Parts: sequence; structure tokens; C-alpha cells
Amino acid sequence: WRCGLDLRTAREYVRVARALRELPRTREAFGEGRISYSKVRAVTRVATPQTEGDLVEAALCAPASQVERLTRGLKTVERLAESDAAAARGERPDPETSLRWRWDDDGTLVLWGRLSAEDGAQVLAALTRAEEMRTSPVTEDDQSVPQNRGDVNPRPPADAAPALVTMAGLVRDAVAAPTHAPVADVVVHVDADVLTEVSDGAARLDDGPAVTAALARRLACDGRIRLAVHGSDGRTLDLGRWRRRPTAAQKTALWHRDRGCAVPGCGRARFLHAHHVLAWSRGGRTSLDNLLLLCGEHHRALHDGAFSIVALGRQRFRFLGPGGAEYLAAPALQGAADAVSEAHPDIAPTTIEPDWAGFPLDLHGAVATYLQKWELEERRRASRDAVAGSGP
Repeated sequence: WRCGLDLRTAREYVRVARALRELPRTREAFGEGRISYSKVRAVTRVATPQTEGDLVEAALCAPASQVERLTRGLKTVERLAESDAAAARGERPDPETSLRWRWDDDGTLVLWGRLSAEDGAQVLAALTRAEEMRTSPVTEDDQSVPQNRGDVNPRPPADAAPALVTMAGLVRDAVAAPTHAPVADVVVHVDADVLTEVSDGAARLDDGPAVTAALARRLACDGRIRLAVHGSDGRTLDLGRWRRRPTAAQKTALWHRDRGCAVPGCGRARFLHAHHVLAWSRGGRTSLDNLLLLCGEHHRALHDGAFSIVALGRQRFRFLGPGGAEYLAAPALQGAADAVSEAHPDIAPTTIEPDWAGFPLDLHGAVATYLQKWELEERRRASRDAVAGSGP
């Protein structure tokens, strides 16, 4: 967040940088400013030291959108070839669409399965939309606008877990739980002493595994979870969600004040939780002086002890790291375009322009041509290696 980068974009930068170590021609063309980062990102997904020359030549001639299509086509052929090779070895072919689940011994939910191409495409499309909704800021008319991630068209998230949880939350909030299916609601059974932090007593998901006391207290802070609170004598106590949830007017005031997750450097504006700085179960008031907005990830991190929040009064708050250091807002960006130009005098404004005449990409023809050429070159290399290895 100090660099002003989205986490997914930062990870992609690291992946590309590592790939460039093994691709000297791509690295050279990129360093000379002849191909853009968007093209380099696409090339590094499929290029090898043997094939990168042809892909760099394509990148010098074609626009970024065509390079993306070309590399996706090559990646698809590679995947299909691996599947055919596995079938030839007698390995089990891809099974029908299925997704299974189980609670693990450590209390986590384990999912595994496989989806057909068409089902997988639908799931990826939904995950991409959920990720955009989860991470995009919101304008005055509550319309999502894309962040500056470097991608014109967002790709499915590499780590789909947050987006999957977001999708689950959308369905849970949009569709009422049927009375005949109590498992369709999220219910946590917890001892009253746990909420008041008197003890780390028992807490568990309904018909599920035990959860930590810290997690139970976080769930109590999140008004979207139904709690079944039990006293020391076994009686069920209903704390009543209406007593700890902010009113509609308070939610509106929180949004106009925080404009998203209040943690410095976050800025997420979707699927926010109204967090009590002093827990409601410990006497904290449901007032603007004790409430702020947190995204789901920071809300979990807060209750896990990754950082802390201090209410200073008059709707002012301080964010502290584990060692007590204060979280400050991200520093302003520094630097000037003139300094970059002076550091790279050999790169002219037209250096990056491709030799493209506006013709469309024949994807199938291009993929077939490259594969045939690379297969022929591989055979020639194998033949030369065999001759060199035979000796006099």
C-alpha cells in the first residue's frame, strides 16, 4: 500500500521479474523500451529460452491485445497436449464436474473438485465480478469503477478465496434462509463469558467445528452472523442483533465519514463491517465515536491481533501495529517524468510503437505455425545432440 499498488498487481510484477531472468531477449527488448509491460506480461506466461525469440518478434509487430490472444491460445494448446499425453499414459481422464467439501481437523473447510470448461468459465466470470465488487471503490451514485491495476480487462483472481467468500455473502444476503434448512444460515454457539472476555470458553459453528474465542468475539462484532449465546447454566441467552447493529442513519453517516475501510492504505468500499472499537459485549456504545468501517480482511486481522485501534474521541481513531507503531497514511508519490526521460535518453516517444498495419490476428493459424516451427526446431536440436553424443 505504500507503493500504491494493488496486491494482485504487485504479485504479477514479481512473477514477470522472475521470468525475465531466464528470457534475455524479452528482457533486452523491454529494457530498450521497444515492447510494453503488457506485452512482456503476456509473453512470460508461455515463453521459454527456445521460443521467446519468435514471441518477441510478434510483440514488436502486434498490439498488446493480439499478443494476449496469441499467448492464451498457445497456453490452451499446451494444456490440451498435457491432457492427451496423460490419457495416452493410461491416466484417469478429467472427471465430470464435481465439488466436494469436508471440515478438516483444524477447523478449516476443505474444498476440492474439478469443473468442466464451460462450468469453470462461468465460475471464473463470477469470481472476477465478485473480486471487482470487493476491491473497487464506489462513486457517489454507488457505481463501481475499476482501480488502476494496469489491466483494462480484469482477470480472475489468482487467490480466489476472498472472491468466493464475497460470492457466498451476496447469496446469503440476497436469499432468505429456508426454515426447513437451518444449515443455510450461519449460526455460532458461544458462552456468554467468551463475549465479555471473562474466559476463553467454548464456541462452535452450528453442526460444525469449534472456533477460537477470538473468532467468536469477531463474529459477535459482525451483525450478519446469528449468535446463539449460552449462559453458565446452559440456558440460551439472546443478546439480540438489533441492540448492537448500527441504525440505517448511522450506517449512512459512517459511509460519508470513512468512505470505505478506515485502515490507512486500504480504501476498499464494498462488503464493509461496522466495527465497535470497544466491543459491545464489554460496554461499548453503538455510536459514531465507537464505530468505524472495516473490510472483511482487516476485520479478521484486527480480531486476530495483527493490529489494534484506539478511539481518541470525537470520531478520531489511531491504528497501531503489533509493536505499537502507528499506521500512517501512504506517502505522496514522488518523482518527475523529466527525470525518467533524462535517465533513458535512447528511448524516443515512438520507440514503443509496433509495426502493426491494422490487420486482424489469425489466432488458429498463428498458433499452428508457431507450434510446427518449435516442434521442428526441437527435433533438430535433439538430432544434433544425438550426433554429438555418439562421438567418433
